[in-house]
Amino acid sequence: MNYKIITTLGEEELQDYKNPVIKEADILEIRLDLLDVSFIKNTLTSILKELGKPVLFTYRNPKDSSELTNTKLSYEDISGLLQEFNSEENYLDIELDQEISIFDSITNSRYTVIYSYHNFSNTVSKVEMLYWISKKQNPNCIYKFAVSPRDISQLETFLKDLNTVSKLYRVVGIAMGQIGEYSRVFGDKFGSFATYCCIGKPRAPGQINTLTLKRIRKDYEHKPLPEIKDF
Repeated sequence: MNYKIITTLGEEELQDYKNPVIKEADILEIRLDLLDVSFIKNTLTSILKELGKPVLFTYRNPKDSSELTNTKLSYEDISGLLQEFNSEENYLDIELDQEISIFDSITNSRYTVIYSYHNFSNTVSKVEMLYWISKKQNPNCIYKFAVSPRDISQLETFLKDLNTVSKLYRVVGIAMGQIGEYSRVFGDKFGSFATYCCIGKPRAPGQINTLTLKRIRKDYEHKPLPEIKDF
């Protein structure tokens, strides 16, 4: 399907890389901040080559993560890995509200960039989305907004604004938490390029299992989608 499934993987999931659910993903998000340095240097490359799927490398700062522990890395810890997968079919996540990224030092990068913005206490308006996009104008990138609406009204407004912005830029829009599950399952209805899923415990608030998402979408394949308030 055109709506891409990005499955988030930490070390626990990658150690179980033969899990068949991983094969259901279109893109594998590798949360570098959830991996041990020795695992990155000695094991990760061979696992990713065996899986043979496009990868998205993410190094999430603690303030932009719901995880309690994050590995502190330097560019030297991941330089070999990044050069190994330096291709247009692979992705880097760079946070919109950070001046410096661990990925800044890569030379001759061919990665597709996903510029991401996270808000764990509120949502963002169309004007705010366009403001953040203006800070990193790039015609070949994707802009991700993960927000926390407080009620259905805020969720509906965010998705409406996302749909408007998607007419101008490639975007991923996610409403976190239980209230936002509709946005994760049917985000393409509002112009979202992809959704983020898990294979075990959620790696972000409201993340849905990859198989659950595919089952729900199949259930609605030949019938009208539910309203947000009824989902």
